[in-house]
Parts: sequence; structure tokens; C-alpha cells
Amino acid sequence: MKRKKPAHPKVVVAEEFRLVGKDGTIRAVLELDGEGDPHLCLLDKNGKLRASLALHDGESFLELLDKNEKVRASIGLGKTGQPSLVLHNKKEQDRLVLELGDKAGPGMDLYDKKGELRASFSLYNEDTLPKLALIDKDGRRRIVTGAAKDELPLLVLYDKEGEPCAMVDPEDDEYGA
Repeated sequence: MKRKKPAHPKVVVAEEFRLVGKDGTIRAVLELDGEGDPHLCLLDKNGKLRASLALHDGESFLELLDKNEKVRASIGLGKTGQPSLVLHNKKEQDRLVLELGDKAGPGMDLYDKKGELRASFSLYNEDTLPKLALIDKDGRRRIVTGAAKDELPLLVLYDKEGEPCAMVDPEDDEYGA
């Protein structure tokens, strides 16, 4: 007598799926959130959320969490489809943000341990030269580079009060080069 293979359904329909370990610990959950958007949660052996993949309001994102369930890295696609990567500190504050702007072009922002913007680098689509801004701990610009008139390079240095103190512009020698 031949053994009959167990029948498995080709489609399973449910509002939530849970993957559990042999000990009954939930290790993954696939569910719909309150607005009906899908969400996949991956949990470690202690039941702590460590990764999350979701769609929400036209955006998709992946979050990686540390052992304390703090988001440390996020990868996302905004409503325009442009990707971003954000690295966070232990307090979930942004430390590094990389973005591909829809019209503006790619950019990178660096934040200090207090969450304050300290440096920004961007490549605007219409400019031939990149832009760089360095910001002191008090939030004042100290160095800014980019393009002057006719796409010539420009460098502006600022004093501790945030006032321009030197400028290098090939067409304007007001501050001296």
C-alpha cells in the first residue's frame, strides 16, 4: 500500500502570520498595520524586534534595530521613489543621512552626537560643482564651497560669529585670495 502525501494548500489566506521556534517563541510576524499596509517583523531568540520591513503611505522602508530595539539603520524609498540611508546613534538620532533627491541630486549630511548638523555635501543636478558646508558646534556655518557666477569655484570662510571673513571667488577679489 502506497502512502498518500499530505496535501498542502497552495494559498493560505490570513490577516497575520507568525513564525515560531520549537520553544514557542515568536521569531517573525507578517501582518497588516492599522491602515492596512503590510509589515514584516523579525525577532531575535529573546523575542526582541531586530528588523522591520514595511510599506506605509506610499513609502517602503527597512529598519535594523539593536539588541535594545533601537533603530540604528534605515533604508527607504520615499513617495517619489528616491532612496535614502540613515544611520542612527544609540538614542536613535540621525548621525549620517544619504539621499538621492528627486530634483536636487544626491546629498549627505553628518550630525554630531547631540544630533546637530555639522557637515553637508550635495551635488545639485543643475550645478557643475558640488556644494560643501561645514558647521560649528553652535550651528554657524564656518566653511562653504560651491559655484559662483558662471559656475566658477567659490570658497567662503566664516568667523566664529558666522560672518564671512574671507572669500575666494575668481571674479571678485573683495576679500582677497
